[in-house]
Amino acid sequence: MNSYGGKCETCGAPTDPSQGPGKAPKHCKECAPAANAKWPPERILQKIREWADLYGDPPGCMDWNPTLAANKGAADLATIRERFESGDWPWYGSVTYNWPTWNDAIRAAGLQPREAGKGRKVFA
Repeated sequence: MNSYGGKCETCGAPTDPSQGPGKAPKHCKECAPAANAKWPPERILQKIREWADLYGDPPGCMDWNPTLAANKGAADLATIRERFESGDWPWYGSVTYNWPTWNDAIRAAGLQPREAGKGRKVFA
């Protein structure tokens, strides 16, 4: 097993090492669908639309990925972590598990993705 891989929390099988050190998924490919059952595609789309209604824009990938937000030095990291830990919003990985890209999911929700390079709004 590659040293970057992990061990599936469900069955103990090796997990995908391609994300690099310390970033292996919690579940193997076989167990991931059941582990992601809380966030089926239609529910994710509903939450994307709900976010846009609440905050005026669809979520950016950092809004639903505290690890990325921390790596990018997000000023509102504590808020992002609170939202993630509340369980009210899907995690980035649940979105990209169901769509090839983040923006594909935003479009599937009937919304326009944020423009690249336009900065990021801080949602408290």
